[in-house]
Amino acid sequence: MPYYESMFGGGDYSTTEQKTGLKWIDGKDIYRKVIDFGALPNATYKNVQHGISNLDTVVRQFGFTNINGTILPIPAANPDPQYSMTLQTTSSIVTVMTGTNRTSYNATIILE
Repeated sequence: MPYYESMFGGGDYSTTEQKTGLKWIDGKDIYRKVIDFGALPNATYKNVQHGISNLDTVVRQFGFTNINGTILPIPAANPDPQYSMTLQTTSSIVTVMTGTNRTSYNATIILE
């Protein structure tokens, strides 16, 4: 298996759950799902249902947005909190919080 796949797994990026080919430390399969988060919030937080039933453990969560042609990661730390973006996941929702108005930018979140 190539290095990238051994680290991040194979499988597709899809809005439906896909097996990555990797297993967690308890032997359970790791799945991946892409969440179309839509527009980011205006200096507050926004919740989006991720639609994963029986979510047990999130081993990795990350995302991105395209701001004026620049791809920014989510979460994004910045010494000035106004430019930071946070990401958290519960058993039913994904939450992104922004420190400034990001409503004109759409985000994509990936959960594994």
